[in-house]
Order: sequence, then structure tokens, then C-alpha cells
Amino acid sequence: MPRQTSEAKTTRACPACLSSNTTLLFNVSSKEAAQLLVIREGPHRGRHEALVSLIETQWQGDVCAVRECGNCGFGFAAPFVAGNAEFYNLAYPTVSYPSMKWEFARTIRALQQLPTRNATALDVAAGHGFFLDLCVPDLFTPSNVMATEFNDESALLLRSKGYEVRSTDIRSSDFDDMRGKLDFIFLFQVVEHLDDVDALFSRLRELSTETGNIFLAVPNVRWIRHREETGSLKDLPPTHIGRWTPAAFSSIAQRHGLAVTSHEVEPFSAAKFVGNDLLFSHFARAHRRGSIANRARSVKSDNVRRAAEAAEAVLMAPRRLGALASGFRSRREMGGGALWVHLTRAR
Repeated sequence: MPRQTSEAKTTRACPACLSSNTTLLFNVSSKEAAQLLVIREGPHRGRHEALVSLIETQWQGDVCAVRECGNCGFGFAAPFVAGNAEFYNLAYPTVSYPSMKWEFARTIRALQQLPTRNATALDVAAGHGFFLDLCVPDLFTPSNVMATEFNDESALLLRSKGYEVRSTDIRSSDFDDMRGKLDFIFLFQVVEHLDDVDALFSRLRELSTETGNIFLAVPNVRWIRHREETGSLKDLPPTHIGRWTPAAFSSIAQRHGLAVTSHEVEPFSAAKFVGNDLLFSHFARAHRRGSIANRARSVKSDNVRRAAEAAEAVLMAPRRLGALASGFRSRREMGGGALWVHLTRAR
């Protein structure tokens, strides 16, 4: 049995700004983290139990703390350990990708103001390549575009579109040959999953040309806080281990010779906010054993399960009226679900 990881034994220093001024938000157990991904009561109990075991191996214990930095606002898992390939295969055996996101459109607008002709580009964890499809051929030629992707099917699809694909981490020696050669690097909804962030940002600078541009998008912390403060779905490790803020990006970028040129929060969308709140609150209830949502999510038949979950979400929607009202009241501060950041080399 793995040893208990007490909150006192975990790393307290902020990985982004290195401050020791951090406080505990909450602790999460390995069973709670696994239940968030694959419920024990459903048809995949074996996957759930395998996840519990794997998470405890990665944490070297059965508890992980989630802390927040009082200096830069960065939230982080402690221990600050990312999920490995085995974890993602267990937690997400099938993956779907949206063909359009707000951060895609925002980045395209930025690229249209920059010289992209004959430029080289890398999309990290490119998925099915939907962002690259928006860029090619108007902004980039396929032969100048690279991607990283670990999923075999996605990598095959990317290659069929003419992109060079490497199924490896950009921090590895496999990317040593690309030092100083990339004009544009894109990391959309990636950085929040990664540990060893000093190595990451050091590598981003190494790979960039002198006039290179790096575009990032991560979940907006304010949306995460609203969910957790209103009893909805928590954002738990080891899936997401970093909660990034503009100040956190500025601190770590400066440490590695980069600078935040600009940053924006996705505009508030009433439809998206309501839809996500009803969905995530349903998932939160589904993780509580014996609840109606849990029973609905435990149904083996896909069609019956979807119908039962939809009915439960509708039935429980009135209970979310207070949470929805508070979200609308703070919509200007909260914005939408993504934080977009543009980095360049420090001048």
C-alpha cells in the first residue's frame, strides 16, 4: 500500500515564480481523482482501479495538495507531477477535438499582422490539426509546418495533410536539431498539463528564432474558481496540474529570456457559460456514489446513459440558478473559458 502523502510533505514553492508564499486550497485523494475521470460504479471499474493505482504510483502516495501562490496567483498540484502516457490512455481512451476554439480565431488575427510567408511553425499536441488547417495554405505552407502528437491515429492524419510529425516531447533531445529555427510555436490547452515548466520555457526560447512568436492558451482561472466555489466540478490533478495567470506567465517567461507581449481572456458567452455550468455540475454530482447522476452515468448502454444523464441535468438545473446568477453578475471580471498569451523573446 502506498504511503500517505500528507500536505505538509509536499512541495510548497511556486513552480512559476518560485515564491514560498503559497497556501493550501484543498487536498485530493487518488480515489477522488480517479472517480473524476472514470466512475467506479460504471462498466469500467477495472479502469478506475487501475487509475487509482497509477495515480498513487505517480504521487508516491494517495493524497495530492492543490496550492495557490500569493505572489503570482499560480495554482499548482503538490507534488507537481504530470500524468504520463499510461495515465492518459486509461483516463481518455478516446479523444475528440473541437474544430474551432476562441483561441484559434484570436491567434489567426494576431498572425495576420505578422510576417508568415516562408515562416516555420510548430503546433505542440496538435490533435487532428484543426488549428493548422485554419493556417494552411493562407499563412503557412505544409512543408514548413511541424506538429507533435502522441496519438497514433492523430499523427497519421496530420501526416496525410503534409505536416511533419514527431511523437515526442519538445523538451527531449529529439528537438535539439530545431534550436533557433522556429518562427512560430503554438501550445493550445497544453501547458496546464505539464510539469518541469522551467525546462519547458527554456526550451521554447531555445527553439524560437530571434524574432519568434509563441502563442499559448490555458483554462481561465476565474472560471475554475467559479465552478469550485459553487459546488460544481473541481479541476483536479493529475490531468491539470497548473492554474496559470498572466502574472505567472510573466514571471517564468522573464526567467528564461522571454516576455509576455500581450494577453487576453476569452469574452464572456452566456450560452457557453450556462451550458458548461449544467454539464460540469452534472459531472460533479455523478462522482458522488448513490446519487441519481451517478446511477445515470453508470448505465452500460451508451444511448440509455446519454438520455438518463440529460434528464438528470435538466431535472437539477433549477438548483444551479444561484450559481448562474453569480456568474452573470461577475461576467465582466470572469470573461470566458480561456486565457490567451503571446510571448516573444525579451528585447
